[in-house]
Amino acid sequence: MISLANNVLGQANNYPPSGNVGLGVNPASYKLDIVSTAVSGIEKVLRLSVTDSPNDYLEFSNATSLGNIFIPSIKAYYTGDNRSAIFFGGEITSTNDNGSSAVVVFDARSSGSFVSNRNVFLWRNYTNNLMVLSPTGNLGIGTVAPSEKLSVNGKIKAHEVNITTSGWADYVFKADYDLMPLNEVERYISERGHLPNIPSEREVIENGVNLLEMNIKLLEKVEELTLYVIELEKKIESKKF
Repeated sequence: MISLANNVLGQANNYPPSGNVGLGVNPASYKLDIVSTAVSGIEKVLRLSVTDSPNDYLEFSNATSLGNIFIPSIKAYYTGDNRSAIFFGGEITSTNDNGSSAVVVFDARSSGSFVSNRNVFLWRNYTNNLMVLSPTGNLGIGTVAPSEKLSVNGKIKAHEVNITTSGWADYVFKADYDLMPLNEVERYISERGHLPNIPSEREVIENGVNLLEMNIKLLEKVEELTLYVIELEKKIESKKF
């Protein structure tokens, strides 16, 4: 039996028979306490691998080579085939599958408080920023400065979109609705080039379109058109006699 006494393998290492183990630090403050002693370049702190796949590993290092700065980096490197390089999973028992606590939590904070200015998460493909989450909970896809709860710089494809609203365009059918006479509608179109209460092409190009508001406005025009048709039908029927 070989017994490694305290400090046998290096002055800064600590291999006690019990208690805390220190690599690069003595005394150790944790069950396993590792301190890199690199003075230049990217500091490699810890690498984990398996014997039957020596080219694949999980590495803990310093993401910057600047002095007096430690930015912890976790990197997984995989060469075998097209499987994932790293996998994050949280597992619980079926009896604990209840309550409101998430199984996996990603937490970004500012000294025990909330982050109020910087984006809290960034997903990127090497140097291409793909998706960010702002400190206010705004999610940006294709943009690093999301101004809404969901900001997308690109096309969106969905099977179904359900928008809630507190009002609809059926006010057109109320008795006190002021239906514009058709001759005034004609004059309005001639002067402005668009329907009343509908944004112009220039406004849409400059400001975009709120889909809910536009659907209400379009329904408003459909319902107005229905009233015009009903009125026209009455005039035609009245002339038959």
